[in-house]
Amino acid sequence: MVNFQKLLNAAPCVEFRAFAATLNEYKILHHVATALGLVSKCRAVKRVCPWKPDAPRLRTKTAVEALERMWHLLRWSVSGTSSEPAYGLFGVMHQKFPSMKEVVSNAAHTFDRKWPAPFFTPAVPPPPAQPTPEPVPPTQAAA
Repeated sequence: MVNFQKLLNAAPCVEFRAFAATLNEYKILHHVATALGLVSKCRAVKRVCPWKPDAPRLRTKTAVEALERMWHLLRWSVSGTSSEPAYGLFGVMHQKFPSMKEVVSNAAHTFDRKWPAPFFTPAVPPPPAQPTPEPVPPTQAAA
């Protein structure tokens, strides 16, 4: 999703590779708001956790769930009473968020119908299944 390789170049930058090509105004605005929101959220973080590649991760089960989780983390799903700003949503993107939300939600639902869960493998494999005990016949159980 994000290429940090170019941070070490003469002209450092972060490259986002997550967005599909589109001419849809609302998808484009959502892509821009997402990139701005992720960068704004990263700038606001006060601590950095160590990277543990084998640590269990909270994974979403569907594209819709992942989208809603991102909106929550970027404060896009919070009602307008919050004193904290929504990351990446301002100006026209804030005004058009209801339309953006509808369009990308429909795309996420389409994805989920096309590739239903569990399409993606979980980060941590599930524990091995426990063997089921053999059923005891009723005549032996009473004895």
